[in-house]
Amino acid sequence: MGTLIDSSVFIAAERGHRPTGTMLALTDLAGGEYLIAAITASELLHGIYRAKTEQQRLARTADVENILSTVLVIPFDLAVARLHAQLTRACEPWATRWAPTTSRSPPPPSLTATTS
Repeated sequence: MGTLIDSSVFIAAERGHRPTGTMLALTDLAGGEYLIAAITASELLHGIYRAKTEQQRLARTADVENILSTVLVIPFDLAVARLHAQLTRACEPWATRWAPTTSRSPPPPSLTATTS
């Protein structure tokens, strides 16, 4: 059993949003049993290639490699696809609500799911 973490949680942390709720619990990944889907790993790795500066790329690389060495990466199968669909749907109202009105979006809702 563990907690499945969506990439939005890591992205919010990188953007400097104060950790609250679930994000606060994630400040020490080594202290719990956390999982990410393989697609989340891909999203995090993709962020390295989108870095705007060499300094940002190096920092993201270190952060992502730390995450990947600390959490369990689970295959992206049908069950995970269903969960991913639920999580992305949960984000849509947040994204729609904030995207048109501000250039610096607030942190996304804490999106995790307990797996068994």
